[in-house]
Amino acid sequence: MSDHGVGTLSPGVDFRGHQSGTGGMNTQTPAQKDYAQRHDHAKALLVSISAALAAHAVKAAAQPGNWGFSGDMGAAEGRLMELLELLES
Repeated sequence: MSDHGVGTLSPGVDFRGHQSGTGGMNTQTPAQKDYAQRHDHAKALLVSISAALAAHAVKAAAQPGNWGFSGDMGAAEGRLMELLELLES
């Protein structure tokens, strides 16, 4: 099951190396540091994607008969579904 952004690797340890509930912190491995940076960047990209979707919707509303916007959404939806499948595997 996906945690959709929480970042849990295993019960009690988040992706940044913190022990949940203990207040302590383990030394991060290089892989954990890289993961944390990439995780933060991915979250920032999701914010940008949300803004781009809103802007795209405004353009589509201005041209209600233009099927190209629907095609754009179909392509975006397909790529997002692939991404979700990757992250849930």
